[in-house]
Amino acid sequence: MNKALLLAKRQGLIVTRKVWFGFPEGRLKERLRRLGLRFFKRFPIELTLRKGETIVQVGAQPGGELLRLAQIVGERGRVIAIEPEPANVEGLRKTLEKNSAKNVTIIPKGAWSGKGKQRLLLSPHPGDHKINVSGVLHDNDLKPENYQSFAEIEVDTVDNILRTLGINRVDYVKITINGAELEVLKGMEETLRGDLRLWVKGHALKDGQPLHKAIASFLKERGFSVQIAKGEGAPVSKDFVRKGDIYATRPRANLTI
Repeated sequence: MNKALLLAKRQGLIVTRKVWFGFPEGRLKERLRRLGLRFFKRFPIELTLRKGETIVQVGAQPGGELLRLAQIVGERGRVIAIEPEPANVEGLRKTLEKNSAKNVTIIPKGAWSGKGKQRLLLSPHPGDHKINVSGVLHDNDLKPENYQSFAEIEVDTVDNILRTLGINRVDYVKITINGAELEVLKGMEETLRGDLRLWVKGHALKDGQPLHKAIASFLKERGFSVQIAKGEGAPVSKDFVRKGDIYATRPRANLTI
């Protein structure tokens, strides 16, 4: 019985996704996205994406997410994954090769506010590696097994990386790097002038205040409309509430009737 229910759930999800991506873009669809962000804790990021888009993902780890992004944008789309940790990079490459995903470019370095070197604090969990930022406390810092060692990595701005790749238009940027998201945004001034959408994590405190508030202010100052996704409790501390997923768009970006 449990297997039958699980199969039915998966089939329902597949049908829902087909209907969603077959529904034309416009004001109604964008309103539905924003309602989903407002009322659902685990709003799937793929519902904010579109076929044929160019996506930049800052912070990637082995698993199915990068592959899902590549499948959503399709053959006419492109995904740029920026990830500095060598084991994560190797895992991503194996996943993409296994699934013949040819529309993904992996950049084996960190994204930052400038070009140079930084210390990457290492974790036994692939998704917990991070560049330390003064004044920022992430809930992953509270895991006792985290950050017992570090590695020196090369970093650069998203603007510089895209310029080197010859990419002059980006539709969507996702940033999930455990507390250094604002530093990445500071290195994106050129990219942020474009007609794009962003999904930025802010599950941390900056000088004792929620980081997502500083990120939201930064984006609003640059002309973006910002919505904070509904949050949930952090897995390691009742003092952290993961109300920090930021969905930002230009006020009328890509909203054709």
